[in-house]
Amino acid sequence: MPEPFGDLTDGASPFAFPIQVEAKGRFLARLRQWGVNALDLWSVPHPALATERFPGAASRRATTVGLPVHQELRRRDLERIVTAVGDALRRL
Repeated sequence: MPEPFGDLTDGASPFAFPIQVEAKGRFLARLRQWGVNALDLWSVPHPALATERFPGAASRRATTVGLPVHQELRRRDLERIVTAVGDALRRL
């Protein structure tokens, strides 16, 4: 899990579970094959951002994926997500 997302404050309700992966596009495509609707987080910089001044942000945009974490996920959904992530990571 990329920093600073490892620690949550009490009462936090995450929008997604961020993970950092290489080959983000291939990883997302593999998850889609499993029916996992992961998010391509921060893929496009804000137009006002001077991207050359913030290479760390560019790296984060290129590698951060958001996994679903909402309250309606059932045990079998979570198991499918875990299996899909493991499969996708092995195939990168």
